[in-house]
Amino acid sequence: MVQQIAVIVKKQITMSRESLRSLDIIFITRFNEQQGVVDNGIRDTNVDFIKEIDNIFYTLYMQYMTQADADVFYPLKQGESDRFSV
Repeated sequence: MVQQIAVIVKKQITMSRESLRSLDIIFITRFNEQQGVVDNGIRDTNVDFIKEIDNIFYTLYMQYMTQADADVFYPLKQGESDRFSV
């Protein structure tokens, strides 16, 4: 079972990596509980779920910004030492 999950996760990471290549920019806005949640029939309205997803994306963002060498989606290429130098 654990191996099956690992295979699924690896496939998801590969699919995400490939799809993110076509994006020029990603905007991340943190969830603000004061704005409330609108039930529009499309998005989840469970605040705990929304907060957890927000934390997952924020954690990925912070890892990308602070530990680029550990990034699962965009690992540094061989010979690269810094993703952000110009």
